[in-house]
Amino acid sequence: MNYNNTYNILVKYVDGEASAEEVIEIEKLIENDLFWKNEFEILKNINQTISNSQINKIEANTNQNWENLKKSIAAKPEIKINLLPRYLKYAAAAIVIFVAGWFLLNHYNKNNEYNHFATGKTYKTGINEMLEIILEDGSKITLNQNSELKIDKNYNISSRLTELKGEAYFEIAKQKTKPFFTKTNNTFVKVLGTKFKINSNSNKIVEISLYEGKVEFNSKNKSTLLTPGNMVKYTVNTNETEKIQINTSDEKFWENKLAFKDEKLKEIAKQLEKRFKISIVIPQERQDEKYTISFEGMSLESAIKLLEELTDSKITKNNSKYFVNP
Repeated sequence: MNYNNTYNILVKYVDGEASAEEVIEIEKLIENDLFWKNEFEILKNINQTISNSQINKIEANTNQNWENLKKSIAAKPEIKINLLPRYLKYAAAAIVIFVAGWFLLNHYNKNNEYNHFATGKTYKTGINEMLEIILEDGSKITLNQNSELKIDKNYNISSRLTELKGEAYFEIAKQKTKPFFTKTNNTFVKVLGTKFKINSNSNKIVEISLYEGKVEFNSKNKSTLLTPGNMVKYTVNTNETEKIQINTSDEKFWENKLAFKDEKLKEIAKQLEKRFKISIVIPQERQDEKYTISFEGMSLESAIKLLEELTDSKITKNNSKYFVNP
């Protein structure tokens, strides 16, 4: 949505001159977008202040107004007449909004909790590695390959702050008095308790996918509220935010993860079967053998080859069935 067009419609809405379609559009925007809600409140206050002021509106080039003005001056020579044409009202509103926006941005930057962020624990994953992290508040974070998560040294004391590079899936424990924040690529995600995924592997794009609850995504000058089934795509260079509808079944990618720690061979086989839609037959005497391994990012062929090396056995194929030899 074009900023100038939206702002002009917002001005008309505040003045009571918007069409029915524009009213619906603006009210929906104010309800779902914190940035435009803030713009509306500022403009409404300006409009109220102007309405309460005693402003004389004088139309130019009319004899009657000129005569009225001369009579006023003759009768009350000390009166000061303030002229504020309609277009100046909008200009004043624009100036105030700019100043208010500048103040809010600087106020946010100066008082942002991340100014007090002190790195405590740091978790990292390499190629084909995945790590499940349980935080002290019960929140669970699954870190995908080639990713890094930093936890604030004072996590869960007065706030819950983290920083992410890469990709992770979050299951955040609810704490109304201590919102959970994640910073990634100079953007912020705020939650109270929810399930969502962040992908910031690229320096140019940040993607937030929401599966449960609500999250608030904050970029440089805009806040976007997400509900389940929403994904926000933020382009760093242009500061543009796009909200997209997603299929929440994508979450199963994380539920059926292919990274295992001290896991039984039969359970590893089940996850491989789900991912690649195949069948793996394991001899009874080997099903409870335990392994630590990751198959993330691999093709079926590579996964089977790694499984052969892991189990030190030859795996044979018959149609879509794979047999692990004793």
